[in-house]
Amino acid sequence: RVLFRSLDRFRSYYNYVLVRPSHPGYLRVKGKTFREAVQELLASEKPRLNVLARTLTGRTNPGREHLVDAVERNYLIVSPHHRVNDTLTALVPLLGGRKRARELYVNKGAEGAMEDIGELALEFNEKNALDNDIYRYVRDHYESWLSELPARLAAVSQTSSQ
Repeated sequence: RVLFRSLDRFRSYYNYVLVRPSHPGYLRVKGKTFREAVQELLASEKPRLNVLARTLTGRTNPGREHLVDAVERNYLIVSPHHRVNDTLTALVPLLGGRKRARELYVNKGAEGAMEDIGELALEFNEKNALDNDIYRYVRDHYESWLSELPARLAAVSQTSSQ
């Protein structure tokens, strides 16, 4: 199976919002199949694409080089969603907090039946290429960032105290 991480994230968002009428995105998905929601997003005059890349850089249209640079320069660690608890387990004690017993895997959409959206998946993936790139980059670097977390935090602390 080809990994369409941004599509998987959008599917989780869709499932999450679909059962929360008070969510700001609810009206965009209400009464729509996943296919219809994807079609509408892709056909939108101003589609919200590469949301992760835009969030990490603060830019509307970041390039890949700027994206990787922004992640390395501006963040102590970037966690894949399924590794947030691992990050907190390592980070909280470094910041003087107590280890948490409870996992914080939140905002996860229900696992619904996987609707095959065919060629739309390829189009979605192509239009969200930066998000897929940064997901792979984060996945590939996460273990080293996590193992270097004390040193990375010390470097940030030293820089901010100067």
